[in-house]
Amino acid sequence: MEEFLNNKGVIAILSKWKLHIFVITILGTLISFGVTFLISPEYSSNAIVYPVNLGTYSDESHTEQMLQILDSRDIKDKVISSFDLINHYSIDTSKADYMSAVYSKYDKNIDINKTEFESVNIKVSDKNPEIAAQIVDSIIDYYNQKVTSLYRIKILEVIDIAKKELKRWTEIRDSLNNELLVLRDSLGIQDYDIQLETVTTGLYRTNDKKLISEAKEFLKILAKYGPKQKILKERFKQADNEVAGAIIAYNKSIKEYNKEITYTQVITNSYESHKKNNAKMLIIIILGMLSSFVFSIFLVILLEKKKS
Repeated sequence: MEEFLNNKGVIAILSKWKLHIFVITILGTLISFGVTFLISPEYSSNAIVYPVNLGTYSDESHTEQMLQILDSRDIKDKVISSFDLINHYSIDTSKADYMSAVYSKYDKNIDINKTEFESVNIKVSDKNPEIAAQIVDSIIDYYNQKVTSLYRIKILEVIDIAKKELKRWTEIRDSLNNELLVLRDSLGIQDYDIQLETVTTGLYRTNDKKLISEAKEFLKILAKYGPKQKILKERFKQADNEVAGAIIAYNKSIKEYNKEITYTQVITNSYESHKKNNAKMLIIIILGMLSSFVFSIFLVILLEKKKS
C-alpha cells in the first residue's frame, strides 16, 4: 500500500474522491449528531467555597485539608445513601463489585478541585438539574458535619484531660483540707503566723498565771505543728487555684464541644441549571466526524488499490 500511495500520490487521490469523502464525513457527522439525542442530557451545578475555622493538623494548607475531607469515603457514602445513587445511576447490584461501579460513576459525575485562588470548586453533573444542585449543597453540609465530628473527637480528649486534672487537684485539695481540719479541731491551730503573733503579744501583756501557762503550752503546740499548718495552708491555696483553673478549662472545653459553627465560606451558591451540559455531545459529534473521515480515506485507498 505504501508503494501504491507513492505512485499515485495522496493529494491526487483525495482530490479525485473529495466529494465522496465529504459526503461520507457529513453522513457520519449527522449520524453521530442523531446518536446524541439518544443519550440522556446532563445538567451541571457548582458551588465555590473557602475553608474557614480549621485548626492546623499538618503541613497541608486548609484548602488541601478541605479537599481530603471532601474526597473521603464517609462523605461519598452519605451522598450515595441520601440520593440512592445506586438506583439513580442504574447500577447492577447483582455484580459482586457493584460498589466499585458506584464510586466510579460518583467520581465521574462529581468533580471537586482547588481553584487558583485557594478556594474549592464543587461541580456535580446529573440528568436531573434539581438533584445536581441538591448534591452540591449536601456535600457542603456533610463536609461541615465531618469536620465538626473530627473537631469534637479532639475536644473530647481535651475534656477528658481537664476532667482528670480537676479530679486530681480536687482530691489533693480535699486531702490537704482534711489535714488542716485535724490541726484546727484537735489542736486549735487555724493560722500559724497570726496566732503566734497574737499569743506572744498577749503573753507579755498579762500577769494572769493561768493564762500565761496556757499560752506557753499553746506556744509549744504552735512550735511543733505550726510550721506544718503553714505549709499545708500554702499547698491548699495552690491546690485550690489549680482546681479553679481546671474548672475553667473544663467548662471552656465543654463550650467548645457544644458550639455550632460552619467550616465553609460559600462564595458561589449552587443553582438548578436548566442548560444542558453539551461537552459530551460535542465530543461524540467530533469523534463521529473524525471516524467517518478516516473511514472514507481508508475506503478510497482500498478502491484505488483494487483498480490498480
